[in-house]
Amino acid sequence: HAPQSVIIVQPECPVPRGRPARFLVCIDNNQASVKALLDALTLSGDHDVVTLVHVVSDVNNPNSKAKMLRSKYNFLLKGSVLSRRTGGRVITFDFLLRPNFDKSIAETITDEAERRKVDMICIGSVNARSGMINSVATEVVILAECATCISHFKNVNH
Repeated sequence: HAPQSVIIVQPECPVPRGRPARFLVCIDNNQASVKALLDALTLSGDHDVVTLVHVVSDVNNPNSKAKMLRSKYNFLLKGSVLSRRTGGRVITFDFLLRPNFDKSIAETITDEAERRKVDMICIGSVNARSGMINSVATEVVILAECATCISHFKNVNH
């Protein structure tokens, strides 16, 4: 339970040397996800790779919020003041498919992090009432073999 972002580093996590660092940023339609993106942009440097991901059950579902999220984050990165913070980073957007709900959201995220050999997962955590870290972020920290940044956002209006 922390009012700021928290970084958890696993003991066996090497610091990237001689290559761009790789970040996996988990996004959704909430302010904590935007905070995770801001934290990734703060922690990363020129030439680092920042991949934004959203877990979906069906990429082709027209009612999915996936298209809206792609538009929102493209606007944030290209058409807003954040565009000045992107620098020389390589930023991409991808969907993580979770068909049949055979894995938890956290397992889907950490499996993708391992597949991409990322150095850090940035994930937002919002719990308006208690201010505690949510269950997906908690499970990501437990499962991740890389460093994790929990970008905490507590809505003060609740």
